[in-house]
Formats: sequence, C-alpha cells, structure tokens
Amino acid sequence: MRSARSKLLGSLLAALLVQVALCMPAQACGVLVRITYGEDYPDWFLVEFINGADFELVGLDIDLNGSVGSALIDTPYSQRSEQNASNVVLADTLGFERGSRRMGFKFQNFLASKSYSLSVDLDGVADQLENAELFGTTAVAHLKRPDGEPLTLQGKFDKDAVVELGNRACA
Repeated sequence: MRSARSKLLGSLLAALLVQVALCMPAQACGVLVRITYGEDYPDWFLVEFINGADFELVGLDIDLNGSVGSALIDTPYSQRSEQNASNVVLADTLGFERGSRRMGFKFQNFLASKSYSLSVDLDGVADQLENAELFGTTAVAHLKRPDGEPLTLQGKFDKDAVVELGNRACA
C-alpha cells in the first residue's frame, strides 16, 4: 500500500505535468502548407494549403537572403488583387519588386485544400536560378486559427526547392 507521502508526491507530479502542458504553446495538429518553386518561363511558387480545417492562410513571407544561389527577383509577374479559380485572392504584396530578396503576400479566402500559383522570375549568380539554388531560403506562413488567434509556421526550402510548413498530424 502506498504511503500518504508517495500519494502526495504523485499528486504533485501530476499537477506539475498538467501545469507544464497548459503553459506550452499549442501545436497546430494537422496544419500543413507546402510551397514548391519551379524554374520555367515564368518561374513560379505553388503555395498549397494541404491540411488545416477551419484555419485560413492569410499571409506568406519568403526571404531569399539565405539561398545558396543568391536569388533575387528579376521580374514580379503576380499582381495584387488577383483571384484564381479556387477564389483565393492575392490581396497585397510587400517587397515584391525587381531586385528584392524579400517578398510578402497577403491572401483572402485561402482555406485548406486550396492552392495559389505566384508567377515570378528569379535570378541568381549565373542568371537563371536552378531549383537547388533556392536551398536555404526561408518561408513563413501566417495563419488564422479557428478562434481568430494567429499561428506562424516557418521553414527552409530543401535542395528540391520545396518547403513544408507545419505537420500532417500530431501523435
């Protein structure tokens, strides 16, 4: 039979674990945004909001400063106020201009299972930018939770010019 002291210690430990769990930032289980870069004419970023029921993707920032290919914007083709077939609206752009190495986008009506393609001509050290040269570029997705609170997800493009922000599910 457990002593009163061990019962007390067990209760305190359980209370401490509950307190720690309540103080930790909530994970966004099942929220996933994938961004893929493609070298073409024009080049493009495909932004896919794969998972995230009741979340809304409201913004995206891409910082090319960390890219191994010293990427920069040569020609920005996408225009603010564009709407695609999924009714996603590119509401505004920030820094999306020739010579910039940072770009920001604000969206409206960007819900889970929708996608948006951003047209842009990126160049690097040797003019055309190959996919692997985007490695190290930082992407930050800004989402709105179902309760209206913000959620920020950050990651870096891999050697295949793809970044996945978030996770498919939590264990």
